[in-house]
Amino acid sequence: MILTLFGTMTFVNLEEKTSIPNGHSGNLMSRTEAEAYIAFEAWLVKHGKTYREQEEKNYRFGIFLENYKFVKEQNELYKKGVTNVELEINQFGDLHNAEFKYLYAGYKPNKNQN
Repeated sequence: MILTLFGTMTFVNLEEKTSIPNGHSGNLMSRTEAEAYIAFEAWLVKHGKTYREQEEKNYRFGIFLENYKFVKEQNELYKKGVTNVELEINQFGDLHNAEFKYLYAGYKPNKNQN
């Protein structure tokens, strides 16, 4: 199966590994990672996010991927009735929890902690 999205990314064989020949990583991605990358690109558009450099975009995608997997895992538990909370990625999907706390919740880490 070949899927081209936005005219620049080609995803090959989503059943196994996926190649992204646009310089994002040069590595093969799993199906979940490929799904997350498609979601990330749509999320960027939805929230008007841009990054100055490709390196920053790659870094932020890594964080988004972690959050995407967490949301996906939690929603599987919701579907099974294990929890009564369903999650979704919001405008802060490219931030680590500590970054969010620092930027938006007034959390300031102790400088003396190692």
